[in-house]
Amino acid sequence: MVFVVVFGIIWYNAFVPDSDYLSPLPVDQKAADLILVANWWRSIYAVVLFLCGYSYLKPDALDFFHPAQRFWRIISMLTLIYFCFILVMLNHRPKYGRWLLGYFDNTLNQDLTKGHHTYDDDCDLTFENIWSNFDHYYLVHWGNWFMSSFVIRDFPILHFWHVLNEF
Repeated sequence: MVFVVVFGIIWYNAFVPDSDYLSPLPVDQKAADLILVANWWRSIYAVVLFLCGYSYLKPDALDFFHPAQRFWRIISMLTLIYFCFILVMLNHRPKYGRWLLGYFDNTLNQDLTKGHHTYDDDCDLTFENIWSNFDHYYLVHWGNWFMSSFVIRDFPILHFWHVLNEF
């Protein structure tokens, strides 16, 4: 129940207060700064709420494998740090998030070259569109499905898992 409440509040807080989430920032610098500051405060609120919800679950009571207990605690903390970063990115507009990722890797914040194929060029569900996009992407997904079938032996759960994995 704590999971549903905490993530419901985080999800609501990320998208509802900033109703123009997908629109670019205003040209007026003062208005843009107000939006950025509000987004930062919402992201801080989301991280604090997530960490409080996580601590409510008693993460220190996990029964880790004893010979590698310290290793798994480090992995757990790194996962928490990563998830907090994801929550910060969730509370900002997409362009600012792309800029923030470009800050860590300067090859990401560049325009695509002409003729570079992306999978969201044409989203119509037609045979021609599917066939023109058929490349290594489908082969890798088929291989992933095949290898997962060795672990997940239930056919409906396997399909549910791969559909869920796409989101």
